[in-house]
Amino acid sequence: INQISFSKKPVPVIRRFSGGGTVFINEETVFVSFICNGDELNIPSYPQNIFLWTEKIYKPVFEGFHFTLQENDYVINDKKFGGNAQYLRKNRWLHHTSLLFDYDRAEMEYLNFPEKVPKYRQLRSHADFLCKLRDYFSSKETLQEKIEVSLKQEFHLIATNPKEIENLLEKPHRRATTLINP
Repeated sequence: INQISFSKKPVPVIRRFSGGGTVFINEETVFVSFICNGDELNIPSYPQNIFLWTEKIYKPVFEGFHFTLQENDYVINDKKFGGNAQYLRKNRWLHHTSLLFDYDRAEMEYLNFPEKVPKYRQLRSHADFLCKLRDYFSSKETLQEKIEVSLKQEFHLIATNPKEIENLLEKPHRRATTLINP
């Protein structure tokens, strides 16, 4: 995070237990997380195997948009729209994706140019390297529906009202994601 930018508008910084790069999120970010037992899916708990599986899930969602998985990023026409983080433990794994449905270019200025960058980035700035899914889908709901349709090809889904599972947050669980004050 660009320390100089904090004087513009303070932002909370959260460190995910799953690691991954720095992501500036807002209400237009769509999150997708897969929490899986690799044995049940026959997907070994290795990053590349998981990426190949998620690519298969996302391909129908982005059909017709020149979607690819490039160096662990989800990309349309060489522009990144989804960043990932993974947590692997024995035969279980978790895969987080932050999908950039829309973002404010000024907010991306909070981010430093990373030390480690994928080759396909070609030293482009955030503005030239990222794309918004708003340019490809009419709404976040449309995007979410397409993800759900793709998942239904692999799984039997059961819709759950978030209110029904809120009490699970009160039960003891691992709390490794932390808030870091700027």
